[in-house]
Amino acid sequence: MKGKSGKENVWATMNKDFKIQIKTNTLKAIINEKERSVKFNFCDTIAKIAENIYDAEDDDDNEEFNDLISYLFSVFTQTSINDNNSLEIEAALVTLSKVFGFIYDKLKEKIDILVNAFRMYFKSNNMNLRTKCTEAMTEIFCIVKKKDAKKFKEFMFYILETSLKCMENPKEETNVKF
Repeated sequence: MKGKSGKENVWATMNKDFKIQIKTNTLKAIINEKERSVKFNFCDTIAKIAENIYDAEDDDDNEEFNDLISYLFSVFTQTSINDNNSLEIEAALVTLSKVFGFIYDKLKEKIDILVNAFRMYFKSNNMNLRTKCTEAMTEIFCIVKKKDAKKFKEFMFYILETSLKCMENPKEETNVKF
């Protein structure tokens, strides 16, 4: 099968059980990995898998990735930020920014959970977390419908504040890990 780019879509030709194993193991890898750069590489992999699932031209098999959505919201519903979960939250934000366009329709009913989570994240002094939140917000603003965009309007100030904090202290900016 050829995809939109004209290249062969390998995902579409894979066995269903093999796809399940790939999705499950990649999600487990994101959850269990402690090394920042490796964890974010797994986020890229998850994003590619989600793209193959939700952006497929052939939707005959109605494949879903509900475990990914469940994982994201299990992270976004945590009620505090600490050293033990900040990297996990960052990874969820990176993943969300990469897959939001593919799963937006599935998230519409849970937009308020994102809004509440972003309120907490932007109040944090953790600049890594705030920059990841800013990245996710810019992606969200590009995709959400107007009525949902109103729910995120309050974050414009925090996005600007985060950007200014990174620019006003060059040493702080170099410490922010992407």
